[in-house]
Amino acid sequence: MKHIVFLLLVIELFSCKRESLELLTLPHSIELTPIEYTEDPVIKNPWGMKQIERKLLLFNVNGGDCVINVMDIESGKIVKKWGAYGNGPGEFSVSLYWGSHDDKHTFFLFDPNMSLLREYSWSMDSDEINFSLIREIPYGSKDGVQIQFGRRLASGSYAAYANYGIGKPILILNSELKVLSNFGDFPDDMHKSMIMFSFEGRLEAYKNKFVYAMTNLGYLACYEQLSDGSVKQNWADYMQKPVYNADELDRKLLKLGFFSVTMNDKYIFATYSGVFYSQEQRQNSGICPENILMFDYQGHLLKNFHTKGKRLGQITLSEDGNTLYAVTLYPQISVVRYNISPYVK
Repeated sequence: MKHIVFLLLVIELFSCKRESLELLTLPHSIELTPIEYTEDPVIKNPWGMKQIERKLLLFNVNGGDCVINVMDIESGKIVKKWGAYGNGPGEFSVSLYWGSHDDKHTFFLFDPNMSLLREYSWSMDSDEINFSLIREIPYGSKDGVQIQFGRRLASGSYAAYANYGIGKPILILNSELKVLSNFGDFPDDMHKSMIMFSFEGRLEAYKNKFVYAMTNLGYLACYEQLSDGSVKQNWADYMQKPVYNADELDRKLLKLGFFSVTMNDKYIFATYSGVFYSQEQRQNSGICPENILMFDYQGHLLKNFHTKGKRLGQITLSEDGNTLYAVTLYPQISVVRYNISPYVK
């Protein structure tokens, strides 16, 4: 009898799974008016942002004159430049922001070329912020698995996007960057591959929940690491059905998806492109998002914000959750603020 009950539960579980993709429909757009700074900072396009008290850290990727621009969130002025690119001690070839451990006042930067994760502490001296290196963690995969974007979880593990050498695009790594698990809905069983470049996705985390937002397809999935270290998928949303060319996503037939994602304890925000890729569009920043989608933790699409011609790169939430900071890439690279307090009550 117990075996029969168990079998029925299994059948019920699988019968609840979606047999076909349920595609999201964009709701009526809400125009967001940017709060612009009077002084536009001269910056490169940062691929990461974090607010610390009255400062906004703008994390660059490579090149330029610094790794982090520190911006005053009231005036918009760049008040500090920190870090260098090169081959010397403590320098970077590429610097990807991997999140923070706020209780310890630390943040993480990963260099995929050097296969090295660095943890830094921050401290405030009067109104100036200072950074100190705590430790370096080398990443080495015996199977040649390459990783790129990632986020630290409250458990001390890391969720990361793997772009080569493994059959699913999402990894969980332990505190020493050893691979614990590998998963993701893509590629499916009909399109297996060890090359994950077309499945590139950005990640963001809040405590032990994290979101994977795919760039080449409108696909957003929310996961949670459980107390035993395992990971469950809470939900996944699709803006468009995936189309494959051999074992890769067909980028000619698919609209571009999510370019940045941020979250707090209540909501998830993701910038959405929704246009077809072309070289001309890329040169004119036409592929960059003009929409910010707002989800709750059950995967419901609550709001569709439109940014009035400003095309966005990175976004991040303020500490109180009432403001979205955004990097604009068109008509020029700058930082703006959006008051979202009426929508997050």
